[in-house]
Formats: sequence, structure tokens, C-alpha cells
Amino acid sequence: MMATSSIIDTLGGSEATHIFLHHITSGIHLGVLKAYAPGYPHLDQRALLLARPDDVVCIVGEVDRTYLQFLASLGLGPRPENLIELGVRSDEEAEAILPQLLMRDAKALDRICDLVPKKNTVFLNSYYASPVEWEFAVAIQQRLGKPVHVLGGNPAIVTAANLKHSVYNKARELNVPVAPGEIVELQLSADGKPVDLAPLQEAIDRYI
Repeated sequence: MMATSSIIDTLGGSEATHIFLHHITSGIHLGVLKAYAPGYPHLDQRALLLARPDDVVCIVGEVDRTYLQFLASLGLGPRPENLIELGVRSDEEAEAILPQLLMRDAKALDRICDLVPKKNTVFLNSYYASPVEWEFAVAIQQRLGKPVHVLGGNPAIVTAANLKHSVYNKARELNVPVAPGEIVELQLSADGKPVDLAPLQEAIDRYI
């Protein structure tokens, strides 16, 4: 019989602490999120489903305490005191991503470090391992005086891999099978929305 384990089990034992940063604006144009994923400000809360009681979860905004209690009744989520909830106080901060907000808040950084047991190995569990997440890991590492392991690849490779058209082209270069299609380049306005969708429609018509 095959043994099964939960996603939570893969986070390691009690001697591993994960710091969750699942705010998805890293590497994604804010205008695109506003247009196509209006609920994005709350998507960082999915980390609550993965975190264990002693893990640290960083959130933009506030978490509904009733929801937190419900998760706890299922054996999910961090303790309330292990939540780092950051408010947005200006338009400039509204455009910032979670690691940037944390690095501007010395008290938040100190609180995160206080929540990490001295004996524990520390992991940064982020939605996207961009250069900013690595900078945040360094900031925590300097405060803790021990390594912070980022669950993600080289930031340059991660950034390149996030460009789907680049990956598509690379796959074709390497003779990796890909779905038939083509790459359409659209001009974007300042808010990240396409100026003209006609080239995309023309490409669709060629395949349908």
C-alpha cells in the first residue's frame, strides 16, 4: 500500500520554520492584476492553508479572525501571533510588493526574527523567487545571523522562465514538443493593458 502525506508534511519537521510571502504582485504588472484578477489582494492568504502553527505568514492587509479559527479547527494555518499583517499607508506603498513593504518596516523584520526559534532552519517560501525576494532573504539572514534558504531558483532564471514566450521559443530550439501556435506581441499602455487586441484575434482566427 502506498503511503500518503500532505503538502504540509513536505515543509519539514518542527526544526524547520517557513516564512511565507505569497503576495502575487512579484513579477506581474499591477495593471494586469487589477484588470484580470480583481481578487488578487487576498491571494496571499492562500499561504494560510499551507502554513503550520509555528510558521510565519506575511500578509498585506488583515486576515478575518473567524476564518483563522476555522482553519485552526482543521489543523491548518499559523497561530494568530505568527501572522505579520502589513497595512498600506500611501499610494506609493500600494504599488509596492510585499518584500519591499517588509524591508521598509524594521519592526516587522524584527518580529519575524523573534518568531524563528534559534535552533531552527529557516526557509523563505514565496510565490515567486524574484530578486526582491532574495533581497528580503538577505535582510532576514543578516538579522538572524544564519542562512535563510530560498525555495526558488536563480532569480535571473526564474524571471526568464516567467516569460512564457521565451520558454516556448527555447523549447522549440531544443526540439521539445509544444502545442501548435505562435507568439503575438501586443503593445501595452501605461496601466499594463493591451492597446489593440486585433493582432491576437488574427492569430486566433488562423488556428480556429
